[in-house]
Amino acid sequence: MFKEIVMNRLSAFAEAHRSLIKMGLIWGALLVLTSVFLYSYGINPAAILFVIIAILSMTGMRYVPWLGIELCFFFTVYCSMVFGIIPGIIVGKVSNIVGITLAGQVDQNIFYDFAAFFAVAIIASMFPIQNLRIVAFALLALYHIGYVSFNKLVGSWDSQNLLYAITNIAFNAFVIFFLSDEMISLAAVLK
Repeated sequence: MFKEIVMNRLSAFAEAHRSLIKMGLIWGALLVLTSVFLYSYGINPAAILFVIIAILSMTGMRYVPWLGIELCFFFTVYCSMVFGIIPGIIVGKVSNIVGITLAGQVDQNIFYDFAAFFAVAIIASMFPIQNLRIVAFALLALYHIGYVSFNKLVGSWDSQNLLYAITNIAFNAFVIFFLSDEMISLAAVLK
């Protein structure tokens, strides 16, 4: 009996290990393809790195769907202010779509995010990087007002949407507050 239990656990461990390897290879291939695609369109290598970090930041949503810990928003604002409107839109959309897809969170919010990240990139690109903190906080508030409104309009507002909004606001406010000064300094090097 003991031998059967051990063999069953070893078999389950081996299967989990194979699944983890497959998933890692898929993620790695997708990140490489995304990087090559972005680089071929002339996107700054630093912006490509931000896309990869933003995509990886959404991994937790695969296991906790309402978890709003993601860097797509912050990097969209940042890249729009540093590199301009087109790189900002590309960084926002690619990181958001790939991240949501890999996290298994494709739902009606992808339509809202498509329009919202486009608007965020356009608005953010109108301001100098020295205003990063103020602009990012204002756009974060507007993004979530739109998020709540959209979900109520389509009748999908529920506790998971509320938890996502709360965790996303808290996380992005934390990032904006603590990283803005360093990112403004980095912008001088990236330009």
